[in-house]
Amino acid sequence: MRSAHAQGKLVAKVRDTVQPAPKPEPGLSVNELLLRDVTQELPRFSDAERHCQMCALRIVRKFFGALPVTEFGPLRLRWKCC
Repeated sequence: MRSAHAQGKLVAKVRDTVQPAPKPEPGLSVNELLLRDVTQELPRFSDAERHCQMCALRIVRKFFGALPVTEFGPLRLRWKCC
């Protein structure tokens, strides 16, 4: 179990190293954002991880692909899936 001091130092270190997500570009669709993610981020994952992510991305693309990124978020995803 970590002491409160050690845990506080860890939280501060993570907070200082994590960068906030960039603001989405106006007019960018979910499809365009997914394409950027697939081409730039997906190659760094293993084959098994890529397969899982591609399955999830297909579902997001099917239901939300044409939607502007600014209108997509966790509440919209929950509404459609649950």
